[in-house]
Amino acid sequence: MVIGLGRFGTALARRLEELGYEVLGIDGQMGPVQEIAPHITQAVMLDATNEAALQEADISSFDTAVVAIGDDFEATILVHDLLKQLGVKNVVCRADTNRQREILQRLGANRVVTPVRDSGVWLADELAYPAIINRLPLQNDYSIMETLLPPPLVGKRVGDVPFNSVYELTLLLLKRQEEMIVSPADDVILQPADTLILLGTHQSLTRFSEQR
Repeated sequence: MVIGLGRFGTALARRLEELGYEVLGIDGQMGPVQEIAPHITQAVMLDATNEAALQEADISSFDTAVVAIGDDFEATILVHDLLKQLGVKNVVCRADTNRQREILQRLGANRVVTPVRDSGVWLADELAYPAIINRLPLQNDYSIMETLLPPPLVGKRVGDVPFNSVYELTLLLLKRQEEMIVSPADDVILQPADTLILLGTHQSLTRFSEQR
């Protein structure tokens, strides 16, 4: 469920739908609802600060809700509180300032994102692929991503994994418990708890993260 269908919320909702998820989009204005309706599972106009309206939308059936309201921080706080009371397990909130981020974290938001730093498409991919731990957007669609090792690669030598030729990625760093292995050698054996730091395009990183 995505509450708030501005540019950030719309990009998020459409990307989640592309990834195969059922998406309910909610906004207090009819214009954004009509615009996105053909592209996602369902879109409705309602006041998300109204508990009765949220209950009518059967929000308790959704595992994750993203509060993407961009121009009313008080409403974001209220909607977050209502969602938690109504049993939504994972509530992600948008914050436009560091101060807003701190407040939402103290209130118990499962995650807080900042559109200046986190695009809607990236957030959708991270929600879809929990193995992604973090990523740093760079220029020209390139990013650095921290991700858990995909299970199919466990037990393989680094040199036997076609990071460059097939995945179009560069393996920068391998994290193994407290150890940091920079540019790991070809004979390093990948272990289940390893974390990889990779450089590549958004498309290449997403494709790599799809391996389960």
